[in-house]
Amino acid sequence: GTEVRDAAWDDAAQRWRLTLADGSVDEAEVLVAATGQLSRPVIPAIEGLEDFEGPAFHSARWDHDADLTGDVAVVGIGASAIQFVPQLAKRARSVTLYQRSVNYVGPKPDGEFSPRTRRLFERVPLARRLYRAYLWARFDLRWIVLRKGSRLGELARGRFEAQLRPLATDDLPVEAVVPDYALGCKRILIANDWYPTILSPHVHVVTDRVERTTPTGVVAGGTERRADALVFGTGFASTEFLTPMAVHGRDGRELSEVWRAGAEAHLGMTVAGFPNLFVLYGPNTNLGHNSIVFMLERQITYVLDLVRELATAPTAAVEVRADVQAASNRRLQAELDQTVWATDCHSWYKTDDGRITNNWSGPTIRYWWRTLRPRHDEFVRSRRRPAPVAPTPAAVHSGHAAEAG
Repeated sequence: GTEVRDAAWDDAAQRWRLTLADGSVDEAEVLVAATGQLSRPVIPAIEGLEDFEGPAFHSARWDHDADLTGDVAVVGIGASAIQFVPQLAKRARSVTLYQRSVNYVGPKPDGEFSPRTRRLFERVPLARRLYRAYLWARFDLRWIVLRKGSRLGELARGRFEAQLRPLATDDLPVEAVVPDYALGCKRILIANDWYPTILSPHVHVVTDRVERTTPTGVVAGGTERRADALVFGTGFASTEFLTPMAVHGRDGRELSEVWRAGAEAHLGMTVAGFPNLFVLYGPNTNLGHNSIVFMLERQITYVLDLVRELATAPTAAVEVRADVQAASNRRLQAELDQTVWATDCHSWYKTDDGRITNNWSGPTIRYWWRTLRPRHDEFVRSRRRPAPVAPTPAAVHSGHAAEAG
C-alpha cells in the first residue's frame, strides 16, 4: 500500500493533488477516503514504559515473534481483548488483565447451518436475501434499547446483572464483572469464551489504575505484578478521522482545523468546503445495534450516484451546502443526546468533551431512507471549465487522444 501524506484541492484545475509518502504527487478528480474509524492504534503514555525489558505492543500491531508463554500483562479490556485474551490464556503461564471499566458481554450465536439450509441458500438466492433481511430487521429493532430511559434497556440491564453477579468471587469482585453504567453506553461485546477465561485460576483481573511500569512488571494500586510481556488492548484514535493525512479544501482550509471541535459531515460522507471529497465510515456512521456493512453499502451506493453525475454531466465539482450540513448535524446531535451514549460513561464513541462523533443517531432504516439518492438541492455544483484550445498545425493528423487518469 501507499500512504497519502497530504491531499489538497486545486480549485483552478478542479482536481485533488495527493502527496504520497515517497514524495511523489498524484492527481484525481474525486477523492474517496475509506480510512475508517478504527485504524490508528493508541498506546497510553505510561511512566517507565520505555524501560520495560520484555516485548510490549498493541494488539493491532501484533508481534508474532514475541514469547508469550510466561507472565503476560494486558492493559485495556474491550472489543480487542475479547478476541485475543482467550487465545493468549491458552499459551501463557499467567495473564493479568488491567481493566479500567467493565463491559457488557453477551453470548455469541455460533451455530452452524445444516447441509439442507446451505443447499437452499446456494440454489435459491432469494432465500439468502430474505434471511439477511430478517437479520437486519431483527437487529434494527434493538435500537429501542439504546434510547435514554428505555424500559426495555433497563430490563435487559437487569438481566445482564442477574447473570453476571453470581460469577463474582473473592478474587473477582462484583465491580470487576458487573458494569455500573447504562447498557449500550459503551460497545456491547459478544463472546462465549470470555467469562470462562477470566474465571481460570491463572487469569487475574486488576481494576486499579496502571500507575507505571518497571523493567519487569506493572504497578497498579501501589502493587507491582510481574510481567514478561505487555499487550495493549487500548483501542484506537477513533474520533480523529482521516488523520494523520492532512486534507486541504477550498482556500487551503485544513480539515483537522475545521473539525477541531469534533468531526461532522452530512450523512457522514460530505463536508462543506471540500469538493469531490467523499468519506466512507465517516463521522456519525458507526452503530451500536446493527451491521456496519449495511451502512457501508448505503454509502457506496450514494457516492457512486454522485460520481456518475461527475462522469456524465458538465459538473466538475460537487459539495454539500454549508447550511444543509449544519442543519443535519444539529438534528443529529439533538437526537444523540437522547441516547444511552450521552450518559455518563467513557467510550470511543465520543470526544473528551463528550461530543458524540462516531455513532448514527437512529435506526438504520432511517439512514437507508436518507441515502436512497443524493438530494439535488443539498449540493452546490461547479461546471467544468473549458480547456484552452491550441491551434492545430495543418501537418498534424487529428485523431483520438488517450488521457492518463
